[in-house]
Amino acid sequence: MECLRGFEVPQPDKEMDHEEQLGESPGGDGGGGGDGATWTDADNWDLDSGSPGAADQAWFTGAATIAAGIPASVNRIITGTGAVSIAAGMSFPYVPSPNTAGGLTVGTGGASFTGLLSFPNGNAYINAAGNLTCNDLSWGNTATITQTGGQFDINTFRLPGNNGALFNIAAWTFAANKPVTMASGGTSTTSYEFTGEPVFQAGYRPNWTFSSGTDTTGIYVDLKGYHMVGNVLTLTGGGSPATRFSYLRNTSGNGVVDMNSVVIAGGSYANCYVGATASPNTLTFDLRGTGTAWENRSTNNTLFDMSANTAVNVHASCSLDTGSRNLGTGGFG
Repeated sequence: MECLRGFEVPQPDKEMDHEEQLGESPGGDGGGGGDGATWTDADNWDLDSGSPGAADQAWFTGAATIAAGIPASVNRIITGTGAVSIAAGMSFPYVPSPNTAGGLTVGTGGASFTGLLSFPNGNAYINAAGNLTCNDLSWGNTATITQTGGQFDINTFRLPGNNGALFNIAAWTFAANKPVTMASGGTSTTSYEFTGEPVFQAGYRPNWTFSSGTDTTGIYVDLKGYHMVGNVLTLTGGGSPATRFSYLRNTSGNGVVDMNSVVIAGGSYANCYVGATASPNTLTFDLRGTGTAWENRSTNNTLFDMSANTAVNVHASCSLDTGSRNLGTGGFG
């Protein structure tokens, strides 16, 4: 892996120094001589000898707007107090030598991308102290998402698949009307626990989607006494074999699912269970939508079951589709 490279705002009144050595810290030449907008312009970087690529780390010491020459991937990006805008999506791959996980550190100035942010390998991370904007997130393996400031302005907030491990849903703060969807990975083998309640602006409600994906024993989403607030919640098994279950549960205190509507079994296979695991824990569904507010699509020898200590409250005139047959023992479809 090459060294950390710092992006410099152009200062044409200062003479360029072309004697920097690999390993010098950002800003080492005292001022850039590039155009300030092209990633591949070597004079925009403190080393003046190329630009960061897939094996490198890029450090933005101030504000920058990058409109051209943007690579498909870079190992890490670090931003600071200046706003950084990059007119593309980007991948953050793992670099095996040295052992460096891909990641994005957003400073208080914030960072904006116009496309997908992809983290294809394990131990990836997003650490955000300022606003982060992008279209979508993609994860290949284990990852962490930490937010200490700012807001996430992300259309599809896809949750990492931690390779059969546990991922925590935290009290992240989102921008207005974002995200459109909170979703597990398409082939997730990860279970999820709430450690806080995501904050959505002005009563906004995103869609939530969870699937057991390729996991052969099932995945669970545990509210841990928190509230899950949204528009449509879709819970489905991942397909054949029949052991790919999805569990929505609450194992601590009084968990609440506050949705306009709930869809059980959103896919071809629908091995789903909902409910609190044991007294005195409870799980409450508050359904606020009109139309079909509860839709159970469990058919074709798939399973749905609702445990005890689970209540469903209807807050508007609506329809309840309890499914073509109840293959479980807990009632309500």
